[in-house]
Amino acid sequence: MSVAPGFARRRAGVPVGALLRIHRDGARVHAENLALIRTLGMERPAALLSALCSFAGWGGVALLAIDDWSPAAIPSLFASALGFLWGARFATGRPLTYHGSLAYIAFSNAGLLIALHAAPSTLVALLETIWMLATVCFAYTWHGRVAVAIQYVVIVLCMIITATAAARFDDVRPVVLAISLGTVACAAQLSFLTFAGKERLGRFALTSERLSRLDELTGLLNRRGLTAVAGNRPGTVAVAMIDLDHFKRINDAHGHATGDEVLLLAARRLQTICGANALVARLGGDEFAVVTDHVPTDLGERLFDPADGTPVHASVGVAHGVADSAAALERLLAAADAAMYAAKHAGGRWIAS
Repeated sequence: MSVAPGFARRRAGVPVGALLRIHRDGARVHAENLALIRTLGMERPAALLSALCSFAGWGGVALLAIDDWSPAAIPSLFASALGFLWGARFATGRPLTYHGSLAYIAFSNAGLLIALHAAPSTLVALLETIWMLATVCFAYTWHGRVAVAIQYVVIVLCMIITATAAARFDDVRPVVLAISLGTVACAAQLSFLTFAGKERLGRFALTSERLSRLDELTGLLNRRGLTAVAGNRPGTVAVAMIDLDHFKRINDAHGHATGDEVLLLAARRLQTICGANALVARLGGDEFAVVTDHVPTDLGERLFDPADGTPVHASVGVAHGVADSAAALERLLAAADAAMYAAKHAGGRWIAS
């Protein structure tokens, strides 16, 4: 019975497509983990810790191979030499790329399996199994669930090789084997805690990062948030700086609670007047900023309604230009700020620069 060529290609393409999806998902997770570590300021410490673990682990493998020298120890020494090269790479402080990280995990697992196979005793195999913890933590720190599954397979292989070595050398020590199994169980538990902790830390860091861009009182963007959001806005924009006139008198006469109510009212009015597409921020104190396509010419007059009973007026300065970078946005904010102060000194009249 013949099979249609298209059907055969689809059947053959399923595994390839699945592998490509796994590869793309892995690259995305690695990028997210790198961004998280950078957000926490841990990029260089993480690299140096990886270097230390690599030097210590593979240095221990080399010492064990030299201590009980035989031709079977040559692969272990070769793997140790490569491990030192990886340690030197980590010591530069630069993070590995996604493919570089995968290569390091593959090398560590393969090197460990070789060293375990050449182990002269169950005790040595136990020590080398313990060093697997470093690779386990590395994989779970930088990668996702697929790496978790692969590392569990490696853990099982290490257990099998350790038990095989014990039987081969007639070195079955119940206590040592129990410690070995306990070590592997600890590795599995540590990996789970690392993976779960990383996800929780990631959610906390993202929440903290988002909150750090918002003004606590009004919920508007703060200066940092405005720069992050509006610093790559395409085309020409209008940037307005708004300062509430004589706001200090309200605080002095009515208290800070009333002053906060006025600030909240100003924030709501700015959002309503400028529209949903405008970016409204409170830069500090009684100073606000708006980045939009067009600023209403009567913004200062419409900001407060006499019916509100709040005798507050606003001075407004406007600048037009391209805000295609954070530096360009800062220049527009500075120009609008200068125009706003000119308006304030002129009695609160509208001035555009």
